[in-house]
Amino acid sequence: MNDPVPSVTVLICVRNGADYLTEAIISAQRQSVPPAQVLVVDDGSRDGSAAAADAAGATVVRQPPLGLAAARNEGVRRAEGTLVAMLDADDLFVVDALQNMCAALRPRSDAIGCVGRRQHFISPELTAEPEFTGTAPPADAGPCVLPAGGLWRRESLLSEPFDTSLVTPDLDWVNRCRELGRITLLLDDVVFHRRVHRNNMSRD
Repeated sequence: MNDPVPSVTVLICVRNGADYLTEAIISAQRQSVPPAQVLVVDDGSRDGSAAAADAAGATVVRQPPLGLAAARNEGVRRAEGTLVAMLDADDLFVVDALQNMCAALRPRSDAIGCVGRRQHFISPELTAEPEFTGTAPPADAGPCVLPAGGLWRRESLLSEPFDTSLVTPDLDWVNRCRELGRITLLLDDVVFHRRVHRNNMSRD
């Protein structure tokens, strides 16, 4: 196995996501160039998510159910790496995601982060259900510029935290960074697989 990237923390925030969390953690641990830390912030789960993360070998931080923005902000504060790769608890990094994003970001000190493409897949346990039988995954919408699935400089996340007054803070964060003129690099490679299942936040 290659030596870990000492500057990268993979941050996974979860609330009641134990069904898929272990797979997400494993996808981070089994990178071609693995991170130095996989950090899970449990946002008040009641389904054993924290125990699942601990059993999978992640560093676990527990907090009351304060929301995604608060969980991400806390994770950034606790991260040991100078770079933070964010992954949703139901998604999967492709095996060379960190290697490719690190390589792109390393020479670009003017950029706050790096993102790539996403590829959807229907969660296997749903393919036999009427709603999903014969259904193709949603069309992939090119590069995913949202925080999850990307690699970010920790200092930029500390200086521009997520807005805890919002239930879905991602687009607000992206727009604020754009208004400040901050640069995000776009890779043409697929860097993560987005799981389609019954409880996706976007389906709500």
